[in-house]
Amino acid sequence: MTAGGYYLSGSDTQLTFATGRDTALTLEVRWRSGRLSTLSVRPNRLYEIDESGARAW
Repeated sequence: MTAGGYYLSGSDTQLTFATGRDTALTLEVRWRSGRLSTLSVRPNRLYEIDESGARAW
């Protein structure tokens, strides 16, 4: 998924995921720069993720 749009367009930067009955999940974000963020997340929460804590992969 790409959030934030493309050239001369835009899209919502908030993404929603269905998790079913799981209570603990791992979320991976691969940034355009090639860096990777890996987070342990829980359902029914709002997370703000930025690239500053990402690592090279």
